[in-house]
Amino acid sequence: MRVTHTERHIVEALIRNHPARLTEAFPPRCINNLYFDTPLQTFYRSHVSGVPERKKIRIRWYGDAEHGLDSPQLEFKSKKGWIVEKRCWPLQGTELRGLLDPQRVSCLADRSGCPPLACEWLRGLEPALMNRYSRRYFRSGDGKVRVTMDDDLSYARPLGKFGCSMEGYAEDAVIVEIKFHARHAALGRAVSEAFPLSLDKNSKYVTGMELLSGRGTTANGHFCSVVRPAAYPRILRRASQQGSDVTELRKNELVHR
Repeated sequence: MRVTHTERHIVEALIRNHPARLTEAFPPRCINNLYFDTPLQTFYRSHVSGVPERKKIRIRWYGDAEHGLDSPQLEFKSKKGWIVEKRCWPLQGTELRGLLDPQRVSCLADRSGCPPLACEWLRGLEPALMNRYSRRYFRSGDGKVRVTMDDDLSYARPLGKFGCSMEGYAEDAVIVEIKFHARHAALGRAVSEAFPLSLDKNSKYVTGMELLSGRGTTANGHFCSVVRPAAYPRILRRASQQGSDVTELRKNELVHR
């Protein structure tokens, strides 16, 4: 489910009053991702062309990379329709710059005990996208359904071994995801139906790749501002405040619907 940044309070109210008794499960934290793809962007192209079985390979860590990487892990994520399978392996590295070299990442994965096939996959890939966002975690009263809310989304292009681009995109969006095991599909559907918001598929990787190649507009027509990475959250909030009149109309329409 997707709303604008200034409609965030609507989502928070829906979560507080949700019949599934959603409560905050973990403290909020900042999530960083470094995505890898083939030189021909095979993973990205398979997503936009609607290939039924898709794959993502990324390194995820938490907090501020300037003070070292907090709990970095290698993730292989495969998706078929709405069903997602993810395998994760913790990495021993603590420096971002070393993660921008696939050969070094492959060696690091090998030293960290990742499967040989995962290490081999990495050797044929290259850094494609970096993104960052703030996430809040909620859990249903029975513990079988999780809801995450992502805000302050930003994207930048990795530049070889030297870091990320000085310019990137800040997205005026809040992404709400409902997650549950396949055997709890009925419960997950009940949780989603209690939100008066339309469900849709959303890929942060695809959004970021479209922004970096399409000068600020995604395939769905969402426009995002070009900013320096350090200014993403501040500029995003300021831009949202300036659009308060339009947002008020959209909020009334959303509540009515």
